[in-house]
Amino acid sequence: MFIRAIVSALIFLLLTGCYVPLDDHDPRHTHHTKGNPLILDARAGCAWNYSYSDYVWYFDAWVDHEEGFDHVYEIWADVWDGHVLIDSLPLRHDRVTHWDSQWREWTETNLWCEDYMFYEVEFFAYDWDGNVDIVTIWPNQY
Repeated sequence: MFIRAIVSALIFLLLTGCYVPLDDHDPRHTHHTKGNPLILDARAGCAWNYSYSDYVWYFDAWVDHEEGFDHVYEIWADVWDGHVLIDSLPLRHDRVTHWDSQWREWTETNLWCEDYMFYEVEFFAYDWDGNVDIVTIWPNQY
């Protein structure tokens, strides 16, 4: 009887198009507690670069920390195709809270711009104490 009530409620919610938020946190953050770095935003994508005659992959992350942005140690972008890790790429500190990197597809990565829609990118932000924040996004083709 209890299971029938749960199933009925789920079907009702699905058919009516209701959105029921489970919490008020950004669902992209999979691991964040007080004192950790916080990924404010992240982007990834690829575009043709005429200078290199190759596609270039771009990774950007804006990361802050409760103890100040200089408490962030490093940022990594792991690119997944389903359950297969395709590449793991470090980002460099650009300015204040912005980190970025650019990688030539043919010579510096294992990525294919034509497959961008199948990839998921997990950004990992580490602080000097080993704390981490993780955000998952899907890349764009520019």
